[in-house]
Amino acid sequence: MSDNGREFVNEVYKGVTKIMKIDHFTIASYRSSANGLVESHNRKVTNILKHLVGDNPSQWVEMLPWAEFSLNTAYNGSNRDTAFFVVFVQEHVLPYTVDMDPHTLPLYNTKQYRVMMCNLDRKVFQLIKRYFLRANEKYQTRCDQSFQTPTSYVQIGDRIYLKMLQPRKHKLEASYVGPYCVNQIKTDTVVIQHIWIGAKGD
Repeated sequence: MSDNGREFVNEVYKGVTKIMKIDHFTIASYRSSANGLVESHNRKVTNILKHLVGDNPSQWVEMLPWAEFSLNTAYNGSNRDTAFFVVFVQEHVLPYTVDMDPHTLPLYNTKQYRVMMCNLDRKVFQLIKRYFLRANEKYQTRCDQSFQTPTSYVQIGDRIYLKMLQPRKHKLEASYVGPYCVNQIKTDTVVIQHIWIGAKGD
């Protein structure tokens, strides 16, 4: 999933996704909240760069690899590990770690290393899959608990507006339609009637 930027919507990108058998979806225009996870991650990158560049914001390009490394080696609550470990199936090694104790790093021949990494990769994949499913269940439970039916916060005679679910054609288009008047309230259903602005008695 991506936005509608030219770097994502072009023939080259379309060809690559087809070869890699990737289903590419784009979000609605002018609705960055539809891609909230990416926007949240971009905000983290921005905050890290602000601290790294200090009084020299033009140096953000040089500091970007450090920001990337700090995010990739940070603990993630959903998969209970770092992104670095999930991708490379091993912990990151810093230069000072090798200098302090070079004998702690094991030595393998090519065949042993390949077999070990394949086995470890399968274990990590199953583990991360289980963690993600568990995190998704917890998120779904929190959403269900916080959900309120319309009958819990409206009363007969209230004037309400309905939010449009379909994407807007342009940024300045109205997000809500109405007004409507609440006529009846049933167990989990609200009966409404459109109010015509300017009509007699309104």
